[in-house]
Amino acid sequence: MGGEQDPTSVVNFDFQVKGMNNLFIVDASVMPTLTSGNVNGPVLMLAEMASDIIKFKDFLLQQNCNIKDIFLPKVVC
Repeated sequence: MGGEQDPTSVVNFDFQVKGMNNLFIVDASVMPTLTSGNVNGPVLMLAEMASDIIKFKDFLLQQNCNIKDIFLPKVVC
């Protein structure tokens, strides 16, 4: 995981594979350095973060009417 200009990284900070459209990688391989303990907690945190980012990107593409539509079921605006 790294910035857009980092040639050594494959995934940007939004978990998108560089150079691809709508392809996301969310697992322990995106961490630049692994934790010294159990990796279950950090991977779950990354997955929660990625799900929020993906929902927000989908929200922007669909141009929904309310920000609450990201986290709640669809409602008629």
